[in-house]
Amino acid sequence: EYTETSERGRTFSEVANEWWETNSDNFKLQTLKPYRPAFRRAVETFGEHPIKKILPRDVSVYFSKLAKEGKAQKTVSNYKTVLNGIFAHAIDHGYIDINPCVSVSIPRGLPKTKRKSASVEDEDKVRSDEDAWLFNVIALYTGMRKGEILAIQWKDVDMENDLIFVSKNVAHDGDKPVIDTPKTEAGMRVVPIVPALKERLLREENRDPERFIISDTGDKPLTNRRYITLSKRERARADLSCTAHNLRHSFATNAFEVGLDANSVKEVIGHKHIS
Repeated sequence: EYTETSERGRTFSEVANEWWETNSDNFKLQTLKPYRPAFRRAVETFGEHPIKKILPRDVSVYFSKLAKEGKAQKTVSNYKTVLNGIFAHAIDHGYIDINPCVSVSIPRGLPKTKRKSASVEDEDKVRSDEDAWLFNVIALYTGMRKGEILAIQWKDVDMENDLIFVSKNVAHDGDKPVIDTPKTEAGMRVVPIVPALKERLLREENRDPERFIISDTGDKPLTNRRYITLSKRERARADLSCTAHNLRHSFATNAFEVGLDANSVKEVIGHKHIS
Protein backbone atom coordinates (compact mmCIF):
# COMPACT_ATOMS: atom_id res chain seq x y z
CA GLU A 1 0.00 0.00 0.00
CA TYR A 2 2.84 2.36 0.84
CA THR A 3 4.62 1.58 -2.45
CA GLU A 4 1.42 2.05 -4.42
CA THR A 5 0.72 5.40 -2.73
CA SER A 6 4.30 6.51 -3.26
CA GLU A 7 4.21 5.64 -6.95
CA ARG A 8 0.89 7.38 -7.45
CA GLY A 9 2.08 10.52 -5.69
CA ARG A 10 -0.09 13.34 -4.39
CA THR A 11 -3.43 14.13 -5.93
CA PHE A 12 -4.05 17.40 -7.73
CA SER A 13 -6.56 18.54 -5.11
CA GLU A 14 -4.08 17.94 -2.27
CA VAL A 15 -1.42 20.04 -3.99
CA ALA A 16 -3.93 22.69 -5.09
CA ASN A 17 -5.25 23.14 -1.56
CA GLU A 18 -1.70 23.36 -0.24
CA TRP A 19 -0.91 26.05 -2.84
CA TRP A 20 -4.06 28.01 -1.98
CA GLU A 21 -3.40 27.90 1.76
CA THR A 22 0.17 29.06 1.16
CA ASN A 23 -0.59 31.91 -1.24
CA SER A 24 -4.17 33.15 -0.90
CA ASP A 25 -3.39 35.42 2.07
CA ASN A 26 -0.85 37.25 -0.08
CA PHE A 27 -3.30 38.00 -2.90
CA LYS A 28 -5.03 41.36 -3.00
CA LEU A 29 -8.82 41.19 -2.64
CA GLN A 30 -9.17 42.37 -6.25
CA THR A 31 -7.06 39.38 -7.32
CA LEU A 32 -8.90 36.88 -5.13
CA LYS A 33 -12.21 37.64 -6.80
CA PRO A 34 -11.28 36.14 -10.23
CA TYR A 35 -8.91 33.55 -8.74
CA ARG A 36 -11.48 31.82 -6.51
CA PRO A 37 -13.68 30.46 -9.34
CA ALA A 38 -10.54 29.53 -11.31
CA PHE A 39 -9.23 27.57 -8.32
CA ARG A 40 -12.56 25.80 -7.74
CA ARG A 41 -12.84 24.85 -11.42
CA ALA A 42 -9.31 23.45 -11.50
CA VAL A 43 -9.95 21.27 -8.44
CA GLU A 44 -13.31 20.20 -9.85
CA THR A 45 -11.65 19.18 -13.15
CA PHE A 46 -8.44 17.49 -11.99
CA GLY A 47 -9.45 16.65 -8.40
CA GLU A 48 -8.27 13.19 -7.40
CA HIS A 49 -6.01 12.63 -10.40
CA PRO A 50 -2.38 12.04 -9.40
CA ILE A 51 -0.73 15.36 -10.24
CA LYS A 52 2.33 13.66 -11.74
CA LYS A 53 0.10 11.97 -14.35
CA ILE A 54 -1.55 15.13 -15.66
CA LEU A 55 -0.21 15.80 -19.16
CA PRO A 56 -0.12 18.88 -21.42
CA ARG A 57 -2.93 17.38 -23.52
CA ASP A 58 -5.13 17.21 -20.41
CA VAL A 59 -4.49 20.89 -19.77
CA SER A 60 -5.20 21.68 -23.43
CA VAL A 61 -8.56 19.88 -23.22
CA TYR A 62 -9.35 21.88 -20.06
CA PHE A 63 -8.74 25.19 -21.82
CA SER A 64 -10.75 24.04 -24.85
CA LYS A 65 -13.76 23.30 -22.65
CA LEU A 66 -13.53 26.77 -21.11
CA ALA A 67 -13.42 28.26 -24.61
CA LYS A 68 -16.50 26.29 -25.73
CA GLU A 69 -18.37 27.67 -22.72
CA GLY A 70 -17.79 31.16 -24.12
CA LYS A 71 -15.34 32.30 -21.44
CA ALA A 72 -13.61 35.59 -22.28
CA GLN A 73 -9.89 35.73 -23.02
CA LYS A 74 -9.13 37.50 -19.72
CA THR A 75 -11.09 34.89 -17.77
CA VAL A 76 -9.28 31.95 -19.38
CA SER A 77 -5.99 33.78 -18.78
CA ASN A 78 -6.83 33.95 -15.05
CA TYR A 79 -7.69 30.23 -15.06
CA LYS A 80 -4.30 29.48 -16.64
CA THR A 81 -2.47 31.67 -14.10
CA VAL A 82 -4.01 29.72 -11.22
CA LEU A 83 -3.34 26.34 -12.81
CA ASN A 84 0.23 27.32 -13.63
CA GLY A 85 0.75 28.46 -10.03
CA ILE A 86 -0.41 25.10 -8.68
CA PHE A 87 1.91 23.14 -10.98
CA ALA A 88 4.83 25.48 -10.20
CA HIS A 89 4.19 24.85 -6.49
CA ALA A 90 4.25 21.11 -7.21
CA ILE A 91 7.66 21.43 -8.91
CA ASP A 92 9.07 23.49 -6.03
CA HIS A 93 8.06 20.77 -3.57
CA GLY A 94 9.29 17.86 -5.67
CA TYR A 95 5.87 16.40 -6.50
CA ILE A 96 6.44 16.66 -10.27
CA ASP A 97 9.39 17.32 -12.56
CA ILE A 98 7.68 19.12 -15.46
CA ASN A 99 4.94 21.76 -15.48
CA PRO A 100 2.37 20.55 -18.06
CA CYS A 101 0.87 24.03 -18.23
CA VAL A 102 3.93 25.79 -19.64
CA SER A 103 3.75 24.39 -23.17
CA VAL A 104 -0.01 24.89 -23.56
CA SER A 105 -1.39 28.09 -25.07
CA ILE A 106 -4.80 29.61 -24.51
CA PRO A 107 -7.11 28.91 -27.49
CA ARG A 108 -7.16 31.66 -30.12
CA GLY A 109 -10.16 33.72 -31.02
CA LEU A 110 -11.63 33.97 -27.53
CA PRO A 111 -13.99 36.93 -27.02
CA LYS A 112 -12.39 39.94 -25.39
CA THR A 113 -14.09 41.89 -22.64
CA LYS A 114 -15.31 45.12 -24.22
CA ARG A 115 -14.77 48.35 -22.33
CA LYS A 116 -17.53 50.86 -22.88
CA SER A 117 -17.75 54.49 -21.91
CA ALA A 118 -20.97 56.10 -20.71
CA SER A 119 -23.29 57.52 -23.34
CA VAL A 120 -22.93 61.19 -24.25
CA GLU A 121 -26.37 61.74 -22.70
CA ASP A 122 -25.29 60.22 -19.38
CA GLU A 123 -22.06 62.24 -19.39
CA ASP A 124 -24.03 65.45 -19.97
CA LYS A 125 -26.41 64.59 -17.13
CA VAL A 126 -23.52 64.14 -14.68
CA ARG A 127 -21.91 67.39 -15.86
CA SER A 128 -25.00 69.56 -15.71
CA ASP A 129 -26.80 68.10 -12.68
CA GLU A 130 -26.23 70.32 -9.64
CA ASP A 131 -27.25 67.42 -7.40
CA ALA A 132 -25.17 64.76 -9.14
CA TRP A 133 -23.62 62.23 -6.76
CA LEU A 134 -20.07 63.37 -6.06
CA PHE A 135 -18.78 59.84 -6.70
CA ASN A 136 -19.94 60.00 -10.33
CA VAL A 137 -18.55 63.50 -10.79
CA ILE A 138 -15.11 62.37 -9.60
CA ALA A 139 -15.23 59.27 -11.85
CA LEU A 140 -16.10 61.35 -14.93
CA TYR A 141 -13.49 64.07 -14.34
CA THR A 142 -10.57 61.92 -13.10
CA GLY A 143 -11.00 58.41 -14.52
CA MET A 144 -10.27 56.95 -11.09
CA ARG A 145 -11.38 53.42 -10.21
CA LYS A 146 -14.28 52.73 -7.87
CA GLY A 147 -12.03 51.54 -5.02
CA GLU A 148 -9.69 54.50 -5.42
CA ILE A 149 -12.55 56.99 -5.19
CA LEU A 150 -13.98 55.29 -2.11
CA ALA A 151 -10.55 55.56 -0.47
CA ILE A 152 -10.07 59.32 -0.98
CA GLN A 153 -9.78 61.35 2.20
CA TRP A 154 -9.61 65.13 2.18
CA LYS A 155 -5.95 64.93 3.19
CA ASP A 156 -5.32 63.32 -0.22
CA VAL A 157 -6.75 66.38 -1.99
CA ASP A 158 -4.52 69.41 -2.61
CA MET A 159 -7.01 72.14 -3.50
CA GLU A 160 -4.26 74.75 -3.73
CA ASN A 161 -2.34 72.92 -6.45
CA ASP A 162 -5.37 71.09 -7.93
CA LEU A 163 -4.13 67.56 -7.30
CA ILE A 164 -5.45 64.28 -5.88
CA PHE A 165 -2.83 61.89 -4.49
CA VAL A 166 -3.88 58.31 -5.16
CA SER A 167 -2.11 56.02 -2.71
CA LYS A 168 -4.78 53.60 -1.49
CA ASN A 169 -7.74 51.55 -2.62
CA VAL A 170 -10.87 50.19 -0.97
CA ALA A 171 -11.63 46.55 -1.71
CA HIS A 172 -14.52 44.66 -0.16
CA ASP A 173 -14.14 41.40 1.70
CA GLY A 174 -17.74 40.37 1.34
CA ASP A 175 -19.47 43.54 2.48
CA LYS A 176 -16.66 44.85 4.68
CA PRO A 177 -14.48 47.66 3.25
CA VAL A 178 -10.74 46.99 3.47
CA ILE A 179 -8.16 49.69 2.70
CA ASP A 180 -5.25 48.44 0.64
CA THR A 181 -2.71 49.76 -1.85
CA PRO A 182 -3.82 50.27 -5.47
CA LYS A 183 -4.18 47.26 -7.76
CA THR A 184 -0.84 47.87 -9.49
CA GLU A 185 2.29 49.97 -8.94
CA ALA A 186 1.03 52.29 -11.67
CA GLY A 187 -2.01 52.93 -9.48
CA MET A 188 0.15 55.02 -7.14
CA ARG A 189 -0.13 58.35 -8.89
CA VAL A 190 -1.17 62.00 -8.87
CA VAL A 191 -4.40 62.99 -10.64
CA PRO A 192 -5.11 66.57 -11.75
CA ILE A 193 -8.27 68.32 -10.56
CA VAL A 194 -9.93 70.01 -13.52
CA PRO A 195 -11.87 73.27 -12.89
CA ALA A 196 -15.33 71.67 -13.11
CA LEU A 197 -14.41 69.10 -10.46
CA LYS A 198 -12.79 71.73 -8.23
CA GLU A 199 -15.95 73.80 -8.34
CA ARG A 200 -17.94 70.77 -7.18
CA LEU A 201 -15.46 69.87 -4.41
CA LEU A 202 -15.54 73.42 -3.05
CA ARG A 203 -19.24 73.01 -2.40
CA GLU A 204 -18.51 70.37 0.24
CA GLU A 205 -18.67 72.04 3.64
CA ASN A 206 -16.89 69.48 5.82
CA ARG A 207 -13.37 69.02 4.47
CA ASP A 208 -11.76 67.58 7.57
CA PRO A 209 -8.43 65.99 6.48
CA GLU A 210 -9.28 62.55 7.92
CA ARG A 211 -12.78 62.48 6.47
CA PHE A 212 -13.55 60.11 3.58
CA ILE A 213 -15.08 62.12 0.74
CA ILE A 214 -17.57 59.40 -0.24
CA SER A 215 -18.97 58.19 3.07
CA ASP A 216 -22.11 58.28 5.21
CA THR A 217 -20.27 59.08 8.42
CA GLY A 218 -16.93 60.36 7.14
CA ASP A 219 -14.84 58.17 9.42
CA LYS A 220 -14.90 55.01 7.26
CA PRO A 221 -15.44 53.97 3.63
CA LEU A 222 -18.78 52.72 2.34
CA THR A 223 -19.60 49.04 2.66
CA ASN A 224 -20.18 47.24 -0.64
CA ARG A 225 -23.90 46.94 0.08
CA ARG A 226 -24.17 50.65 0.84
CA TYR A 227 -22.24 51.57 -2.31
CA ILE A 228 -24.60 49.46 -4.44
CA THR A 229 -27.64 51.05 -2.77
CA LEU A 230 -26.40 54.59 -3.36
CA SER A 231 -25.34 53.81 -6.92
CA LYS A 232 -28.76 52.35 -7.80
CA ARG A 233 -30.50 55.27 -6.11
CA GLU A 234 -28.50 57.78 -8.14
CA ARG A 235 -29.14 55.97 -11.42
CA ALA A 236 -32.87 56.05 -10.72
CA ARG A 237 -32.87 59.69 -9.54
CA ALA A 238 -30.84 61.04 -12.46
CA ASP A 239 -32.12 58.53 -15.05
CA LEU A 240 -28.62 57.18 -15.74
CA SER A 241 -27.83 53.89 -17.45
CA CYS A 242 -24.07 53.96 -16.87
CA THR A 243 -21.87 52.51 -14.14
CA ALA A 244 -18.92 54.11 -12.39
CA HIS A 245 -16.56 52.09 -14.59
CA ASN A 246 -18.30 53.41 -17.71
CA LEU A 247 -17.54 56.93 -16.47
CA ARG A 248 -13.88 55.97 -16.00
CA HIS A 249 -13.77 55.01 -19.68
CA SER A 250 -15.60 58.22 -20.56
CA PHE A 251 -12.74 60.16 -18.99
CA ALA A 252 -10.18 58.32 -21.13
CA THR A 253 -12.29 58.78 -24.28
CA ASN A 254 -12.80 62.49 -23.63
CA ALA A 255 -9.09 62.92 -22.90
CA PHE A 256 -8.22 61.49 -26.32
CA GLU A 257 -10.85 63.65 -27.99
CA VAL A 258 -9.28 66.85 -26.64
CA GLY A 259 -5.82 65.78 -27.78
CA LEU A 260 -4.07 64.20 -24.77
CA ASP A 261 -1.42 61.72 -25.83
CA ALA A 262 -1.89 58.05 -24.96
CA ASN A 263 1.00 57.90 -22.50
CA SER A 264 -0.37 60.82 -20.46
CA VAL A 265 -3.82 59.20 -20.31
CA LYS A 266 -2.24 55.92 -19.22
CA GLU A 267 -0.50 57.64 -16.33
CA VAL A 268 -3.54 59.62 -15.20
CA ILE A 269 -5.89 56.62 -15.12
CA GLY A 270 -3.26 54.36 -13.56
CA HIS A 271 -2.71 51.66 -16.19
CA LYS A 272 0.53 49.72 -16.12
CA HIS A 273 0.69 49.18 -19.89
CA ILE A 274 -0.27 51.56 -22.66
CA SER A 275 -2.05 48.74 -24.54
